[in-house]
Amino acid sequence: MKVSSFFHLEMQHLMTNKRKQYGHQHNRQTLWRSILAIPEVDAVVYKPGKQKNTTFNRNLIANIIYIMYRENVIVEHNVTTLTKALEHDKDHSVRSQLGIQPTDSTIAAKVRDLLAV
Repeated sequence: MKVSSFFHLEMQHLMTNKRKQYGHQHNRQTLWRSILAIPEVDAVVYKPGKQKNTTFNRNLIANIIYIMYRENVIVEHNVTTLTKALEHDKDHSVRSQLGIQPTDSTIAAKVRDLLAV
């Protein structure tokens, strides 16, 4: 499954309407696509590395979601709920990645900068 489809299906209901620019479904999709288009994200998002049963870097997506909820773009802050939304399994290994920023500080900074606009 493509990351853009994944996010659309699993995460859009968790995004806040507090920020008007993210309130409409089209704008939420545009936001997610903009994050995926950040060159540093685009370069690694479809490289799962040692992660199994995925075509994208699940850990990076979880790390980006962490930034999004820290910046109040995603209203849900409960890691268990987020894990269930992402993987339909509250004990999935991605859970630990929902509590940390990307290891690449450039990616973290660029995502935060995009969300601040």
